[in-house]
Amino acid sequence: MLATLYGALVANLFCLPIADKLHGKLLDEETNRTLIIDGILMIRDFKEPVRWCVKMLFGVPAGKKHRHEEGEPGPGR
Repeated sequence: MLATLYGALVANLFCLPIADKLHGKLLDEETNRTLIIDGILMIRDFKEPVRWCVKMLFGVPAGKKHRHEEGEPGPGR
């Protein structure tokens, strides 16, 4: 019985919060990859720059910042 209690505590206190954070990061990464692929395909198809720029700007979910604005090092840093 004690082993079951310890297992339940470890799962609920450690494993589930970590799994939730990893799931959020997975969704963010999926959105980023989709935007990158869409941008490359539009450039390849010679779409107007304004058109793919607008698509890239509106493809980012509201409330998301660029990495260099969140304190993470950006390119060239």
